[in-house]
Amino acid sequence: MPSPSPQRIDVTKLLNAMHAMLPQLKHGVRYTLQELVGEKYWYALSTRERKSLGHQFRTLVDQGNQPVRWTGRRSDNCQLYELK
Repeated sequence: MPSPSPQRIDVTKLLNAMHAMLPQLKHGVRYTLQELVGEKYWYALSTRERKSLGHQFRTLVDQGNQPVRWTGRRSDNCQLYELK
C-alpha cells in the first residue's frame, strides 16, 4: 500500500506574511523563510506545516513569480533567499 502524500497547506497566508515583511528586508542579504515571514507567523505553525510550506514556497520561487530568489542552503539544510 503506498504511503499517503503529504497534505498541502494553503500557502496564501505565508505569501501575505512575506509581503508584509518586504519593506524591512535589504537587498544583498540572505534570509531564511522564517526571517522572510516573521517569527510570529512562523512559530504559530507546526513542524509539519513549516516543512510543507517550505517546499511549496521553494517551488513558487523557482517558478520566478516571487520577489525573492533562492540562493542556496545552510549546513542545516535551511533554504536561503534574497530579494531580486
